[in-house]
Amino acid sequence: MKKFLLGTALGLTSAMFAATSSADLLTLSATDIYSGNTGFLNFAANGGDNAFALKTSGAVTGVGVSTNGNAHKAEIDIGESITASYADGFKLVSAKFSFLFDGPEYGDVQETAYITGTYKSGGQHFAKAVNIYVSPNDDAVNLYIDGVLSSALVSNSSQANYSVTGTLDLGALFGDNLLTSIKFEALPGVAGATGEYAYSQSDFSISQIVAVPEPGTLLLMGLGLLGLGASRRRLAK
Repeated sequence: MKKFLLGTALGLTSAMFAATSSADLLTLSATDIYSGNTGFLNFAANGGDNAFALKTSGAVTGVGVSTNGNAHKAEIDIGESITASYADGFKLVSAKFSFLFDGPEYGDVQETAYITGTYKSGGQHFAKAVNIYVSPNDDAVNLYIDGVLSSALVSNSSQANYSVTGTLDLGALFGDNLLTSIKFEALPGVAGATGEYAYSQSDFSISQIVAVPEPGTLLLMGLGLLGLGASRRRLAK
C-alpha cells in the first residue's frame, strides 16, 4: 500500500509534466474570449464600451471592442485595447488577427497592430505588425520585435479584397519568456488613398490566441502529491 501511494504520486507527477505541451496548451477562439471561456487567462476590453464584441466576415470571426453597441465596429481601434493576463506567468505560443487590411480599396496602406508583453521577470517588450501595401491583393506584412525586423515569425498572411477576409498568423512573439500580461492595440497607419476615402485609421480583431501556463504550477502540484504520498506512508507505519 505504501509503495502504491508513492508510486501513484510519482506517476501523476510524471504524467503532468508529460502533458505540459499538449493538455495544458490553451487554444482560445474569438468566441471563447467573447464568452469568457478563457481558462487560466483573464481578458479585459478597454476603450469604447469597455466590453467585447464579435465581428464575422465570410468564414472569419474576430473579437474586438464594442463601440456604441455597433457590431460592425467590433475591432480594436485607435484608443482601444484588449489585454490578457495571468499573474503566475504564461507563454504566448501564437496569435491570429483578422481585418488588418491594406490597399487603396479600403483607404489604408499600413494598418498596424501593436502588442505589448509584460515579462514576469520585469520590463516590457514590444511587437508591431504592419500590413504593407505593395500591390492589389498582396500579403506583405512586416513584423518588428523591439524594433528589430522579425518577419520569420509571420507563419501565414492573406490579404483582403472584396471577397476575401484578410488574416495574419503570428508565432511566439516573445519566445519562451514568461508573461504576466499581453496587450493588443492599434497604432495609426499611413493613408493609401486620396480624397474623401483617405484615412490612416488602423483596426483589427483577434481570431485566436494560443498560450501555455507557467510550468512551475505543475511542479508545485506534483510536489504536493509527493508530499501527500509521503504523509500517508508515515501514517501507515
